[in-house]
Amino acid sequence: MPGTAPRPGGANSSASVSAAPGVVRILCHGASCDGRDPQQMNCGVTPQTLGDYPTSTGAELEIRYNAQCQAAWTRAWTTQVGDRISISTPGEPTRTTAITNTYTATGYAYTLMTAVGQGACCAPV
Repeated sequence: MPGTAPRPGGANSSASVSAAPGVVRILCHGASCDGRDPQQMNCGVTPQTLGDYPTSTGAELEIRYNAQCQAAWTRAWTTQVGDRISISTPGEPTRTTAITNTYTATGYAYTLMTAVGQGACCAPV
């Protein structure tokens, strides 16, 4: 499973912090982030939300981007078992996560990252 994370208020135990307080070390950049987990690579620590979209099933969907990582991924919450979230960019494989159990449905679910070059545009389909 690409990823699940607790809802706000939970601790992020996977973040690697450098010796300088408050500085998070990013573990990939561009193509080296492609297909990787945004939490494990620390790209999920300070991302931008490029768009927030409600779905017809009541889930909320965000397109997330980290400029330092030059990668994007999709994050969703209030999902239901059977939902699927995906992200794709030209020339890269589609990254999809299926919501397969109630544990995943009660937290954040997210896709693996896709490398995003300068000036890329992301939108839900």
